[in-house]
Order: sequence, then structure tokens, then C-alpha cells
Amino acid sequence: MINNKINKISALIVCYNEEKVIERCLKSIAKCVDEMIVIHDGHCKDNTLDIARQYTTKVYEMKKHKGIGESWYIEGFNKCKYNWILRIDADEYLSIGLQKNISGLMENKGFDGFSFYWPIWNGSQYLSTKALRKSFLFRKSKIGFIDKFHYPIKVLGKIYESNYIVEHKPLYNNWSKETFDKKQKVWAKLQAKDHLVPIKDREILNLTYNKLKKEQEFKTKLYNFPLLIFFITYVLYFKNILKNPILLFDRGFWLVAKHQAMYSYEVAKEVKRLLKK
Repeated sequence: MINNKINKISALIVCYNEEKVIERCLKSIAKCVDEMIVIHDGHCKDNTLDIARQYTTKVYEMKKHKGIGESWYIEGFNKCKYNWILRIDADEYLSIGLQKNISGLMENKGFDGFSFYWPIWNGSQYLSTKALRKSFLFRKSKIGFIDKFHYPIKVLGKIYESNYIVEHKPLYNNWSKETFDKKQKVWAKLQAKDHLVPIKDREILNLTYNKLKKEQEFKTKLYNFPLLIFFITYVLYFKNILKNPILLFDRGFWLVAKHQAMYSYEVAKEVKRLLKK
């Protein structure tokens, strides 16, 4: 555990029946955070809670299954008592290097969040180790969030791009066509339905209502043009190549770009369908 009285870390895991992977995650953070909070999205049907209770007493089985992990983030943030929050999924875990050095990162007072490399795993091997980044560590007072499906946690300050890695090794190929058809298309329908929920009915943390409302209205207009959304998503990925030209030759990067463009297309198509009903 970290003994630094100024910077302490609360780890937050929101999960759903993750007995096969959650212990790997908990082991990786056990010695480098000061508290672990596990929120289970509804009734648990496997041994996830029993495993979690071996590492922390702060395990919460929620009465309602929402099917959207982001729905519990703000409640989770409120349960975190320390000034830094590590938001990590059950199928992710800290690399050895990050485990050893995470406390040192927070000594730099000029940053309010940290992103790490998030390797692309196809179920048996890495396709790329440096094509993607994801933010995991946040100063609690600088978190901005709204409980929308797949809405990223905003850092209301500066983010440091660390070279350390957060491993992501689900037990399946997250980037295959089979997974896309089985999982991502279902998620796209959930996200489309969730997108149309009025902002006034949302939980909001440190973000401006009017700005969020305008953002939602703008996206709703764009969603009337699914093909345009597809190409916009691709173009946004090209910005990463400008920062890191070597990605031009990274097959994992292009796989993810295609995957995200297809997913955005499915969301837009479903929003358009729902608006016509």
C-alpha cells in the first residue's frame, strides 16, 4: 500500500460476472492502491463477489442490472475516499512496470490524469502494443462525467501520456467479426437508445448541462447520416498518425480504426431508426 499521505489511490472496478479474469486484475493493483471498490452490475451469477472479497471489503452488489458499466461510475466515484482514482475493468491489469511506478507518477503536480498504452489483443497474441492509449488514473477533483454509454471520463486539466502499459487480455478475440456481430452490434443498439435519453434525466459530475445538451443535439443531427459518421470516425483516427507516423504501418491500428468506424455506423443507423418510429 502507498504510505504517501498526500497522494492516495482508490481503485474502482465495475463488473458483471467476471470470475475468470477479475483476480488477475485485483492482484495487479493490490499492492499499489490504498483502497479497492468493486461494484457489480446487478445480481452476481458466478464467483466474482467471493473472489473480490478476498481482496477488499468494499464490494457492492447492486440490485438493478443496467447493462452499462458507466451507469455506476458516479456512484463509484462518490464511494472513493482518496484524491486519485484508478478506473480499471476486470479484464485489464497493470503491467509490472506500472505496478512499481504508479505512485511516482502522481508526484508531478502539473498533471490531473494519466493515459497509458492499451495493447490490442486478439485472444492469443498482441496485434499492436502502441496503437491505442486509454486514460486510467484521474485526480478525483478533476473528473468530469455524465452517465452515458461509452462516454469517456473527462480530465478537467492536463493529461500526461505515460509509456507504461495497462494490459487488456480478454479471453476472446475482441476484434473479430464474430465478436462484432455478437457483442458490438448489441452494444450499438444499447448506445443508440441510451443516446436519446434527455440530458436532464442524467447524472452529471463537474460538466455543464447546456454544453452537454448542445453536444447531444449535434450528434443526433449527425446520426441521421450513418455513412458520414463512418468516414468521420476514420478521419479522427488519422489525427493519431500525424502525432505518430509509424502507426501508418501498424495493422492493429487499422483494425481498430475499421472496427470503431463500423461501430459508429451501427450506432448512427440505430439512432436514425429510433427517431423514425
